[in-house]
Amino acid sequence: MYRETDRFLQEKKQPPDDNEVVQIAERVYCRIQGLGFWIPYGEVLNEYQKKCPHILQRLQESGLPQHLLPKTKNASSADSMSTSKVKQRKAKGHRRKKPKEVPLPEQDDTFFFIVGYTSGGAPYGVTWEEMGLEPREEIE
Repeated sequence: MYRETDRFLQEKKQPPDDNEVVQIAERVYCRIQGLGFWIPYGEVLNEYQKKCPHILQRLQESGLPQHLLPKTKNASSADSMSTSKVKQRKAKGHRRKKPKEVPLPEQDDTFFFIVGYTSGGAPYGVTWEEMGLEPREEIE
């Protein structure tokens, strides 16, 4: 939630309005799903709406929490690694893992985001009209 809010503030240079809060919550929901967890979208949205004012205040006062800051390499840490270890890594073909792709939320021509299905199999969720978009319209 902090990262997505920080990203929004970096792009827009202003706090999000109600519609933008919903969009940020959707990105947070997609990231949670990408990690392999399933939490109902409504719970993520409600939690984000509660925490958003506090997150905005924290970001404006002191930025991202320490554990969420990007990690940087120190020159001293690179020097401290022995040459033999570097050679071993190269010999093993050490590669960075590719980042997991975050799946897009489930959609159809009626629903912008399908939250779930009734016992009869009918989908329910947020419609394109409720989002103020045309079906399959790209989100900016």
